[in-house]
Amino acid sequence: MGYCRKKRLTERSQIFQGMVDGLLEQRKWQEVVQLVYGDSPTRLLYDGDKTELDQRIKQAISPADFEKRGYDGMNLLVKAGKIEMLCETALREDFPLEVAEKLLSQLAKPDDDLWKEGLDTLAQRIEQTSPDKAYEIYQRTQNSPAIQKLYHSLLGDFAPSHFNLMRQMTQKLPYGERATQATQLVKKMLDQPKEKWAPESLGLYRLIQDNSISWDKVPNKKELEQEVGKEIPYDVEKYPFVIQVEWAKHHWEKSPIKAYAIFNDHLTEEYKGPENLECAKAILAMRKNVDLQVNLKPKHMQALYEDTPLEDLDQRIFLARRLGDKEELWRQSAIFSEQKNWQIAYGLLSESDSLDRNQKYSDTLRRKIIQEALTQARQHDYFPYLDLALNDHRGWAMAYEKTINKFPTKAYGIAKQLGDEEKLARVRTRIFEKNALEITAKFFKRNEDQIGYQRSVELLAVKYELPREDILSLVAKM
Repeated sequence: MGYCRKKRLTERSQIFQGMVDGLLEQRKWQEVVQLVYGDSPTRLLYDGDKTELDQRIKQAISPADFEKRGYDGMNLLVKAGKIEMLCETALREDFPLEVAEKLLSQLAKPDDDLWKEGLDTLAQRIEQTSPDKAYEIYQRTQNSPAIQKLYHSLLGDFAPSHFNLMRQMTQKLPYGERATQATQLVKKMLDQPKEKWAPESLGLYRLIQDNSISWDKVPNKKELEQEVGKEIPYDVEKYPFVIQVEWAKHHWEKSPIKAYAIFNDHLTEEYKGPENLECAKAILAMRKNVDLQVNLKPKHMQALYEDTPLEDLDQRIFLARRLGDKEELWRQSAIFSEQKNWQIAYGLLSESDSLDRNQKYSDTLRRKIIQEALTQARQHDYFPYLDLALNDHRGWAMAYEKTINKFPTKAYGIAKQLGDEEKLARVRTRIFEKNALEITAKFFKRNEDQIGYQRSVELLAVKYELPREDILSLVAKM
C-alpha cells in the first residue's frame, strides 16, 4: 500500500478494483467482503457498482465455504445490511438443506418476516423429498395453512411410510377437525395390504383411541387387534383383554407369568390355545430360581405331571405335592432311601401320610435320622434340630430313648412335647444325676417345671443345711 499512496486516487481505485476482481475469480469472497464491507480504510477505494458486486459475491459463495470460516464473511454482510442477498444465497438449489437452514436461522430473529419467508420457501422446496423435514420447518414458522396443504397432499398421494408423520400432524388440529382427519387416515392406512400397515398397528390403534373413532368405522378390526398385541412394548394391562390375549400369545416365552395370568385370570372363558400349557411349563421350569407366587391350574399341572420323566425326581415331587399324589410321594421316598438320603426319604414318607404303612421301613428311617443327629451332637457338642413330624409320636419316643442318657436336656424337651408324665419323671431323674443342683434349679426354673424346681430347692436346702426360704432367695439371684 506504500506504493498506492504515491498514485492519484483514481489509479488507486483501479488497482483496488483489480484486486477485488482477482479475489473473486479465485472465489475468495470472504476477503472481498472484508476489504469492501469491513472496517479497513480500503473500503473507501472501491467506487464500482455494489449491486453488481453483490451478485458476483453471491455467485462466488459455495456451500462448502460454510464448513470452515464462511460465517465470518456472512457476519460482515449482515452488518452491511445484505440480509436479503444472503437469504437468496441460502435458497439456492445447490445448498444442502442443513446448510441453508443454519444460514437462515442465523440471519434473522424468529419473528422476522424475512426469516419466516426464507424457511417456508426452503420447506416448499423439500416437501416432495423430505415431507417430515418440511413439516418441522412449518411448525417453526407456525405456518398452519402450509401444514394443512402438506397434509392433504400426502393424503391424496398416500404412502404408508408417511403414516407416523401424518399422525403427528392430526394431533395439532382442533378436536373436531382432528377426529375427521384421523378417521380418513385410519381408513387410508387399513386399505393398504396388511404387510404395509401391520408395522404401524400400534400407532393406528392409538390414533383410533385418542380420537374416539368408532370401531364400527374401522375395517379389519380383528386383524388390527392381533397385530397390536404383537407390538405392545409394555403396560399391556392398559389394553382390552382381547388385545392382552394377543400379546400373551406372542410374548409368553419372555413373560410366562404375566401371560399365564392373562390366559387364566381375566377371561370369562379360559384360553384354550397351546400357549397356555407352554406358559405353565415355562413357569414350572422357573421354580428353582424364583419364589413363584403363581397358582398353576390343576389340569395344567396334571398334564405336565404325566409328561415328566420318572428320572426327573425334583419336578415329579413338586407336582405330586401340589396334586396330592401320595402314592408318588411314597414311591419317591423309597428312591431317596436307596440313595441313603434318609431325611428326604422320611419327609416324603410323612407327606404321603404313610408313616404307619410299613412299620419296619418307617422305623429304619427314624433310626437313621436320629443316629445322624447323635453323631453331629457328639462332634459339635450341641444337639442339632431333629426334623421329625410333630405327629410322629413313635419317632419322638425312639428319639427320647436314644437321648436320655447322653443328652437328657434334649430328651426333656421331647418328653414335654409329647406331654408324657412318665417320660418327664424319668428324664428329671437323669438330669439330677448328670448335673449339679445349682444347674438343675436354674434349668427347671427356666422351663417353668415346678416339680423339678421344688425338688432342686429341697435338695439344695439339705446340701447346705439352710432354710428353704434362704435357698429360694439364693436361687432367685442366680
